[in-house]
Amino acid sequence: MVLFKFFGSWFLAFGVLALVNDVTRALAPGTKLAFLSMRGLWQMVSETSLTALQTTVHNSLHPLLWDPVLVAVLKLPAWFLLVGIGSGLCFLGRRRRQVELFTN
Repeated sequence: MVLFKFFGSWFLAFGVLALVNDVTRALAPGTKLAFLSMRGLWQMVSETSLTALQTTVHNSLHPLLWDPVLVAVLKLPAWFLLVGIGSGLCFLGRRRRQVELFTN
């Protein structure tokens, strides 16, 4: 449970940083608000791992999993995807409420 919260917090932090990056780029004169896609962020960080993922999905799984499914997910804004994953992980790592059952 602690690991879910830990990694969820990191994903949330990186998501907020990606959003701040997009907004500060939009504050420059003459530019519009344009969100960086997850694919663009992944290519900036490590293009070789993105290509390795693509070849692995094509060879090991099914090519249709890459093109319509994963490409559509990677087109989402990076901040949206990172915050969504972080929120999901934090939700999984939350403390469960103990329910007391009384039976006769």
